[in-house]
Amino acid sequence: MIIHNCHTHVFTWKNVPDHFLPFGLVRFLLKYGLTRPLAGFLSSLNPFSDQDAFDRYARFIKQGDQATQEDVLRGLMKYYPGDAKYVILSVDMDYMEAGQAPLNFEEQVKELAVLKKKYPDQIYPFLCADPRRHNLLDFLKRYIEAEGFKGIKLYPPMGFYPFDERLYPIYEYAEKNNVPILATVR
Repeated sequence: MIIHNCHTHVFTWKNVPDHFLPFGLVRFLLKYGLTRPLAGFLSSLNPFSDQDAFDRYARFIKQGDQATQEDVLRGLMKYYPGDAKYVILSVDMDYMEAGQAPLNFEEQVKELAVLKKKYPDQIYPFLCADPRRHNLLDFLKRYIEAEGFKGIKLYPPMGFYPFDERLYPIYEYAEKNNVPILATVR
């Protein structure tokens, strides 16, 4: 039996906008090397559980503190059998009005394309589709047709509705080409 992890992210803090957390905490924590101590503190808040919300946040912080998306992926792979498969969901945070990230969404996706070439039979990247992105259909086509991305992810909590008319060409393309679409609501 082959295990498929159907919902994973491998982006790092470099892909997260400056104001993803309030008060500029993202860059402050990174600048002063405080991400790991914060993760340790969160893990220790409830000594009776290692599966509560604090522990989930701690794991999120530790994973995002990796140097590259490949480092995050390899860390994830340690928890699965060698033949496991991974659906990697990119997240377009460029339009969430939280400032700039050191590496924008296009850089995140370029790095995923490199990973797809390196792990062609293990990872299935999905491209996040935000209708506010200029030339979204061309962008999607390029990564699906030329770079081997396998699907489209919609994340409406980032500030749009799934019935946004700008997504209609995306839906038509996906239907015509049998490209799966995953929608996340929170």
